[in-house]
Amino acid sequence: MRRMAAIVLVGATTAGAQSFQGVVTYQLGKQNETMVYTSSGGSKARIDMNDPHMPGGAAVIWDTGTNTMMMVMPSQHMYMTMNTDKVMADVPDTARGKLTKVGSEVIAGVPCDDYKGTNNAGGEETTVCIAHGMGNFLWFGGNNPLMARMQSRVSGLSSAVAGGGFPLKVVKSDGTTEMLATKVERHSVDPSLFAPPAGFTQMQMPAGMPQH
Repeated sequence: MRRMAAIVLVGATTAGAQSFQGVVTYQLGKQNETMVYTSSGGSKARIDMNDPHMPGGAAVIWDTGTNTMMMVMPSQHMYMTMNTDKVMADVPDTARGKLTKVGSEVIAGVPCDDYKGTNNAGGEETTVCIAHGMGNFLWFGGNNPLMARMQSRVSGLSSAVAGGGFPLKVVKSDGTTEMLATKVERHSVDPSLFAPPAGFTQMQMPAGMPQH
């Protein structure tokens, strides 16, 4: 549940086209938890979560063409939509520090560069392996306001995502692998994956929430 919430918040900042079309499967943490990222190759992307704390899983769909984010809840046969610009305005911009390239490797058959992230206090936080040439994964799009602010406050971020940034692995400072791509499949995807499922009911957002 915590990972899903984090992805919803960060993913809401996305902007820019997704040049990669296909599916990337990730293993998350030490638990039997997976994440499937599907890109239309255009303005739409979808993440499906298999979280042991969320029976039936959940999906989040982004459309940068309409600035909307849709959360789909299969166990309830419901979905809700939000305006990403309004959600993005509520995401705190606390990033301060630098990214330093420390090496390169190949993950799931795709070359990527390792960048070590440290905060301004000098403490090591994470190492992210970023692939270039697959377009931008969600928040890595450089033309959204939050990303632009982060690039001005995190040294090395601009060069790390130049030409597109697509993370394939995230490792914490204690050596724990938080996210690892296990399969990268390039192929056309069904457009219906980015639309409300047939028979699902739209949930009305609570008052004060950023509805579409």
